[in-house]
Formats: sequence, structure tokens, C-alpha cells
Amino acid sequence: MEILYEDRFLLIAVKQSGMLSEVSDNTASLPLLLKEQLSLSEPPHPVHRLDREVSGAMLLAKSSDAMAACSRIVASGLIQKEYLAVTEGIPPNERGAFSDLLLKSASQNKTFTVTRMRKGVKKACLSYATLGYADYEGRTLSLISVTPHTGRTHQIRVQFASRRLPLAGDRKYGGKLPMPIGLFCRSVSFLHPYTKKQLSCVAPLPSALPFDLPYRQSGEKLILENEVPFFWDFRSTEE
Repeated sequence: MEILYEDRFLLIAVKQSGMLSEVSDNTASLPLLLKEQLSLSEPPHPVHRLDREVSGAMLLAKSSDAMAACSRIVASGLIQKEYLAVTEGIPPNERGAFSDLLLKSASQNKTFTVTRMRKGVKKACLSYATLGYADYEGRTLSLISVTPHTGRTHQIRVQFASRRLPLAGDRKYGGKLPMPIGLFCRSVSFLHPYTKKQLSCVAPLPSALPFDLPYRQSGEKLILENEVPFFWDFRSTEE
């Protein structure tokens, strides 16, 4: 398992697609694999989660106390994640923000956009910038940098799909192409709860579809594997 950062309080590792973010008795999970790999006394606690199909950088705390400290920085908005998403189709604007009301169905393990607040409905916000385009099997795919400002279940997947821009390979939300899901947590940036220093970690891009396609550069700078990431913060546009 690739480790991007580690100290005595926390670590950042790269979760693989198909692996669970939380401990499970029946399925391979990132915490249990890290416990074995790093000879930890207990499985580390995930500070945030990635869907089973999604890969990328994950922040984990090594103890209950560290988890409590990390939870406070999350609640204070002092952690930022950047995802790379690949959509089947082209967004109408190269950069922008989405704001939706989402309702999760536990029975279907699926999230839906709704039009009014009621029990169980939560607001979801994200901002995005399109990086490039590629053609694949008669479709135009868009490589997009996404910064979520809320952490709802399947948020990025459903917010793009509701605008007829399903993620490549995301069959649950309308993706048609037979490939791994086009969503990857590229980087995690946060204020370290103990050192009080800003820390940013970048995960290397997957060398597989849909991220290894030859994307044509858009008006934004295209992220390459060994480049430092950049972030957009459009929260002011959502007010």
C-alpha cells in the first residue's frame, strides 16, 4: 500500500479501487491492510471516506485521540480534497459551482437530487474546473478538477449525473462506458491538528482508463502526474 505521509499521529495512504474505507470482516479494507503493513496496534481510523469503487488519497488517524483532533479540523473546514473526475460529455462552462439538495436512499444505496428540504435531505456544494478533453469510443470525455465543499454520499457522482454528465464507467448513475469509474481523490490538504502546519499530499495518477487517455488541454492548466496540484475555491459563488 502506497504511503504518501506518516507521522506518529496520522497517515495518508492511497486507497485502491474495490477496497473498503472502513474495517470489514468480509472484504479487504484499507485500515486492516495498513495495520498489517505498518505493524500498528490497531487499525487506523478513516478521517474521510471514499466510495468502494473510487481510489485515491485518504487521511487516517492512528488513535482515537488523533481521530478526535482530526474530526475537529474537518468540522472547522480546515481540510480540502481535490478530486479528478472524468465525465461522459462536456460541461456547459469550463469552470463553475454546483449546489443541490440530496437525499440518500439506504435501501437502494443511492443518492438522488430533490427540489425541497425535508427529513433526510442535505445541501451539497462543489466547485470545478475543466482541464482537458479526450475522445473515446465515439464519446467526448472531460477531465475535471473538483473541490467538494460538503461531504455527502456519492456527492460528486450524483451532482454531475443530474446534469447529464455521468462519470465515465459509473453504471449506478448512468455511465455507459465499460471502464473503471472516473473518480480519483488526487490530493488532501489540511492544517495538521498537532503541528499546526499546513500539509498537502498528492497521489500519483492511475495509469489506467480513464485517466491515461491523451487529454487535450483546455483553458485551464492540465495536471500531469508529477506536478504539484492547484486548488480552486469558489465558495463565494455559492453564497
